[in-house]
Amino acid sequence: MGLLTAQGVKVTRRQLRDVMQTYDPQGNMLRRAQVLHRRDYDVPFINSLWHMDGQHKLINWKFVIHGCVDGKSRLIVYMQASDNNRSDTVDASFLRATHEWGWPSRVRADYGGENLGVRDLMNQVRGQSGSSSLVYTFLHSTRRIFTHCDFDPSNRTC
Repeated sequence: MGLLTAQGVKVTRRQLRDVMQTYDPQGNMLRRAQVLHRRDYDVPFINSLWHMDGQHKLINWKFVIHGCVDGKSRLIVYMQASDNNRSDTVDASFLRATHEWGWPSRVRADYGGENLGVRDLMNQVRGQSGSSSLVYTFLHSTRRIFTHCDFDPSNRTC
């Protein structure tokens, strides 16, 4: 779409999608097969696992968005825009969420330094056993917070 827009051609995404389906159905099927799908897993109860992540695409304009979703209910426990990626900023958002929703049993996050404070908080509250603190992982499912959630304050679920 960038090339078409640069040449002054105005095409909606829907029109482009329809044309691609009509003229290249086989290529369209191949592209669809490579889409990352939500992974199936079972979380036993609400607050048993929270997924945290940060979005840094707007960092050049001093916007960093941090979010956290409950793994069972898909409730957005917090989503905060700030002007930094510091640990104390993430800690403050996390603490506000725990005051509102209670403490999770576990938290899943990436390897970022901004999550170290949350790890320390979880260790203080839940102990230092590996199963009750921060679980580091690559966050395919959590990144969907920012790509597949329209945040509506009246409906805090994804």
